[in-house]
Order: sequence, then structure tokens, then C-alpha cells
Amino acid sequence: MEYQVIVPNLERRIDRWLTCLGVLMGQGVPLDDIIRFCSYDASDYTHIQEAKEKALAQHDTPYFREDKTEHIPTFCCRWTFYSVLHAIAHGAVYDKRPTLMIVDDLWMTKHTRRDVCRHLDTLSRLSEPLRMIQYDIISGNERYPIILRKEVPE
Repeated sequence: MEYQVIVPNLERRIDRWLTCLGVLMGQGVPLDDIIRFCSYDASDYTHIQEAKEKALAQHDTPYFREDKTEHIPTFCCRWTFYSVLHAIAHGAVYDKRPTLMIVDDLWMTKHTRRDVCRHLDTLSRLSEPLRMIQYDIISGNERYPIILRKEVPE
């Protein structure tokens, strides 16, 4: 099963984008399957409330209404990730193939495109519909990816 890759990246951090793009292409991901998602930049906002209002205008959700974050970069990161996951969950990311999200300063070193395709093929045969695979970089458990089956909250 083929997949596409989406990379959240700040517009002003083209250096990270180009490095990540080069690594992905070096791992065999076709250029046409790599999507750049321009992240929300904390430097565009002087107050947290301004960023929250913009996020709520885009996604009217309790996730943002009830957010207690006072650090603008943290909030903008959450807003970016929410927007990417929302787009994936609603099939708004170019096509309906599975989508792998990779942060622009991280890339997979343990898995190849072939490995991810094999995982997707295996998981697509589950009785419950596949929503997302998360490769866990913290626990070091390379053998089993975490599988999430819940929809993105509205």
C-alpha cells in the first residue's frame, strides 16, 4: 500500500524543509508523494489570544477554546498538528491514501518506505478501519508501532 508524507514546516525555515526533503527522497519517497504544510508561526503573533482567535476561526473546537497554553510557540505547534491531523482525517490532504506526518527536523532512520508499506498492508487487513500509525521515537520499541483508531475531535 502506497502512502504520502506531509511535513509541517515554518515558511521561514526552508533549511529544515530542504534537509527533510532530501532525506525522504534518499529513502525512496517520490517527490510527488511529499507535501509541505506551512506551520503556524509564533512570530506572527504578539499575544497568545491573537493566535487562539485565528485558530478558533479556522477550527471552532473546545481543543482551542479550553487551551490554557500561554506560550505562543507551543500553541502554534499544537494548532499546526491539529490542522494537519484534521486534514488527514477528513481526506483533505490531496488524496485518500494513508499519510505519514514527519516533523521537519525529524525523519525515520529505522524504517524504509518498503517497511512502512508493509506495515500499512498488514494493518489494512484489520477489521477496524485504519486511522493512523505512530512510530514511537521515545520508548525505543521499534517492533510495534502504536495504532490509533479514534477520529480527530471536532
